[in-house]
Amino acid sequence: MAGTLASARISLALALVAGFTARSIADDAKHTLRYRFSPEESVYFTSHNETSRRYLQNVSEIQTNDSVDALKHYKVLSVTPEGGAVLELTIDRTKMSVDNGSSLFIYDSTKDQDPPAAFQVVHGTVGRPWLRVTVNALGETSNYQTPAGTAVPESADFVSRVLPVLPEKPVAIGEIWKEPFTVDAPNGDVEIEPGRPLTRPITMQRVYKLKSVENGIAAIDLRTEVLTSKRTPKEDVFIIQRQYSGSITIDMANGRLLGRELAIDGNVVGYDGPTSAMSVKMAQRDSFAPAGAASAAQPAEAATK
Repeated sequence: MAGTLASARISLALALVAGFTARSIADDAKHTLRYRFSPEESVYFTSHNETSRRYLQNVSEIQTNDSVDALKHYKVLSVTPEGGAVLELTIDRTKMSVDNGSSLFIYDSTKDQDPPAAFQVVHGTVGRPWLRVTVNALGETSNYQTPAGTAVPESADFVSRVLPVLPEKPVAIGEIWKEPFTVDAPNGDVEIEPGRPLTRPITMQRVYKLKSVENGIAAIDLRTEVLTSKRTPKEDVFIIQRQYSGSITIDMANGRLLGRELAIDGNVVGYDGPTSAMSVKMAQRDSFAPAGAASAAQPAEAATK
């Protein structure tokens, strides 16, 4: 009996050691993350965004609420030998609402032929290609142009990016990689010319971490850091609206973005005098839509779970 019990304990110990070793080896394994593109391929995504902002000045308070539901896609126009591609971006349809605290404006691209002024620019781009961009296998973008070939400044706004950036080298679970970028934050009330405020470059970076790899799906955590240390509250109002955190999933076998969930939750005090404050909360979800153009717009309740 004693011998049997001892043997059982030894077997259990060996099993635990073997399991721990297997997990350690799996965690230490390096994973190569790359996007893959096929000529003439169209990849669709549904997108939902809700943003709420609150402004406090003395005893007055204003809250604004914006929402966007959209179906969008990119079409691969060409592929380079290195695995990069030229993509053409299209917003297929969208529903948008803006509540500024006193009035509610709503736009549905499938119904409204003469939308409110706030949506005129968007209306002009829906249902047709609006941007071409060159992207490499890591998701790094360059050469932003209109379909007519006019150069367009690249946006540092993560929501407007085509694809999250992947690491250049293979990474193990728990490893991080960084994407530095710069935004031009308004610096006070000074204007270079009417409608063009004086700005100051603010250095930031997105920090990604490989959280897990299961069944060929890579889960990635994201946070945004501000590297410029001395800032004004007015600059911080601009910056906090670009400090995204969240998660990303990648289909490693097909080299495709499956989903992206982003959030912002920040506040600034004293941006317009000692009794002023501003806070912002945002939730964004982008989901791969294998049904393509037939995909339904993502309902708000599904996006906020």
